[in-house]
Formats: sequence, C-alpha cells, structure tokens
Amino acid sequence: MSERAKGHRLKTWPAPFLAVRLGEKTHEFRKDDRGFATGDTLVLEEWDPQTGRYTGQQEHRRVTYISRGPQFGIPEGYCVMSLEPPCRRCLSSVARLCAMCVGEVAGAAAGATAAAKGAQP
Repeated sequence: MSERAKGHRLKTWPAPFLAVRLGEKTHEFRKDDRGFATGDTLVLEEWDPQTGRYTGQQEHRRVTYISRGPQFGIPEGYCVMSLEPPCRRCLSSVARLCAMCVGEVAGAAAGATAAAKGAQP
C-alpha cells in the first residue's frame, strides 16, 4: 500500500469505459509511466475518438493490486492494475468508507447483532 495515494486521470475509449461502468472490466492495462501504486485512484475519462473530445463521463476506481512487466506475459514498462469501485455516495474506496457510510455499516451491524440476540436494536 502506498503511503500517499494519488489520483490519475486516464483517457479511456468508449467500449472499455462502458465495460468498467457496468462492472464487467475490473482491471486496467497501462504504460507504467505515472508511478501507479496500490491505493491510488484512477479517474477514467471517456474519450470519443471520432470527435477527438472527452464526453464528460467519468468513472473512479481504486487500485487494489498491480502486476508489472516483465512478468506473467506483461511487457516491460507496462502494468496491469486490479480495480475496485468506489462508495456510490462519497466516491471513496469501499475499503475506506466515508464517515457517513461507516456509521451506516456500524449501525446495520449493531442492529443485526441485537436482533440475533433477541433484543431490540
């Protein structure tokens, strides 16, 4: 895990962008020239190659693991990053929920525990 997580804005063509948005694509293959690290956030920005412009659509993903070349068939100077979706409300990582989401999760867990013990939450 990196000491300081960074954000990286990345141009992403429509088909892979949609696959990320739909949750079908949970990895990113990129040239390893930005100092990518576990914990970083990728801001994938949809790029339309026909118009040569960004569409304004974005997807945020947190890097959870990185495989770097030259190993596992990955060329030297490239990497494959495993990605996780952010919290829908706060765009923070699922593993690092915002305070509001942490409170909701804790409240739901306390209620479930109390119900399992036969007490009222």
